Amino acid sequence: MSVTLRSELVAAVREKTALLILGTGVTLSATRSHELASWTGLIRHGVARIQDLRPTVPKRLLQDIERLLRDPTADNLIVAAERVTALLKEIPGGQFDKWLRDTVGKLKLQDTSLLQSIRDLKAPICTTNYDTVLDDYLDLSPITWRDGAQLQVALRGESKAIAHLHGVWSQPESVVFGYGSYGDAIHHGYSQALVRALSALHTVIFIGMGEGIKDPNFAGITKWLKSALPDNTSPPVVLLTESEVKRSYDDFTARGVLPLSYGVSHDDLAPYLGDIAREASSSKPGEPRSLTWEEVCGYLGRLFNRLYRDYQPDIVVAMSGPGNFAPAYCMKHDTNDTPVVCAVTFPSRMPKSISEQQFLTAAGAAGWIHQRTSRWDIYLPNVINYLPLGTKILLFDDRVVTGEAQRRMALLLTSKGFEVKRAALIIHPQVEHEMDYYELALEGEYYFPWGGKLGRSVR
Repeated sequence: MSVTLRSELVAAVREKTALLILGTGVTLSATRSHELASWTGLIRHGVARIQDLRPTVPKRLLQDIERLLRDPTADNLIVAAERVTALLKEIPGGQFDKWLRDTVGKLKLQDTSLLQSIRDLKAPICTTNYDTVLDDYLDLSPITWRDGAQLQVALRGESKAIAHLHGVWSQPESVVFGYGSYGDAIHHGYSQALVRALSALHTVIFIGMGEGIKDPNFAGITKWLKSALPDNTSPPVVLLTESEVKRSYDDFTARGVLPLSYGVSHDDLAPYLGDIAREASSSKPGEPRSLTWEEVCGYLGRLFNRLYRDYQPDIVVAMSGPGNFAPAYCMKHDTNDTPVVCAVTFPSRMPKSISEQQFLTAAGAAGWIHQRTSRWDIYLPNVINYLPLGTKILLFDDRVVTGEAQRRMALLLTSKGFEVKRAALIIHPQVEHEMDYYELALEGEYYFPWGGKLGRSVR
């Protein structure tokens, strides 16, 4: 993993000079690898539709397409896609348009983790995909190469739109499916709009292009970039897994693109982009930030991926009742049924209420673990006492401000022979160095959907 390239990406995002170009890997992630999100899957479906609508189609034509798919290079996929397009358009009744609607037009969002990370980069977005899964999630309008002046505005991030470089399913006349170069399908004004936008933005980041060498869209864009911006001092960067970098480094650099590893598996991409977004964003106090349910769910899905990539706890301890939502929702992604237990937390104040006194008496009799901080009295369920030595415990809260409560509890549990790590959805920057897992470091005020200031009081 190149430290230099990564720092340049952080700077580009911070300085708002980055342009994201998203490939099929993004839609594959969002739809949990739906076959129609890939070129080969889409072409095979097109072949099946042709056979259904035109049973007299010469077998040799379909056999030629199948032969091309068995060796899915960019050139072969281009030829196969062109043949599918031509055959569908020959059938009366607008069958190519209907096929787009019934395939990419019906892809549904299944996983928001990567899309949330892309959203947090706050950079203008282009995509080579024909679907609108990302557009719908971000509530952005699709702009295509046919939209003229609007395209440049979208590429500069000055409108609520996503630029679909090869068209969008809802505008079939815009779909460029199978052309090997921009010159075959895109007018001169389009190229000029890209040149002006890229000259201002500088840094192009390819995301979801892991199979870029085999992706006709990627091949076309990189060829165009190399010819349109030959003296670009900030060459495009493509984000890949470690194995993809090792396997295809020379092929990518030959295209004028610098590969950068984001991790071992595709699951590492969302956390990697989330880290870049976090480092690029300011943590200074400003206007209060209100997080939506959609944002929170995306953050927690991403946090789960990071947790289970690195740690995989045996038990999760929610630090309080009010803070229980974050760990409970985060663990809904868990397929291992990792237990989540909740601490009971009271303010360290006197006098105690009658109900609190009754609970403290019962908790003490049952052997609950008690930890006192300057502000809180925390009680952990006594099941902790019966866990075997070495049990991996994750202390998890919705937010950590001073870190005292988690810090003291971690020391107490470590002294009992457990392995302990700490997590939170949001932390104050002053405790960043001591937290193992978190999503946002915010210094100012923020509001969860279930609470007010700092996620708790009424706004």
